[in-house]
Amino acid sequence: CVGGGAAEGSRAVDRASSTTGAAAVVPSSTAQGGSSGASQPEAVPLATAKQKWSELHGIALLPLANGNVGLLSRNSPFILATREQQELLPTLKHRFVSTNAIAKLARYFANDDFLKAMGIVKFSPQVLAKHI
Repeated sequence: CVGGGAAEGSRAVDRASSTTGAAAVVPSSTAQGGSSGASQPEAVPLATAKQKWSELHGIALLPLANGNVGLLSRNSPFILATREQQELLPTLKHRFVSTNAIAKLARYFANDDFLKAMGIVKFSPQVLAKHI
């Protein structure tokens, strides 16, 4: 069932949200033992956040430019690119993350540690040169 898996996957991503520092910020409402109604973030070691992110590997969770949903895996990296950049390599629609998903998940895609853990790369001259 895709619905249950996606919901669980999104909760795991929310728990593994990270800043660019050495710790991820996790809302206390999702952390175990969080009893107050206020959602005060708490720091989680970056290694723990990476472990949480790695739990998402193999889950079909990433909307792609070709309309399919990609499996998160470091073995076949997906590419973050603008619509214009995607038009430069039309044969890679199956590897480009949907621009709508990029907009909605911007806080995760802005984190280089998250991208590395998920096997996602940003469009660059090197990516363009490799696939021309």
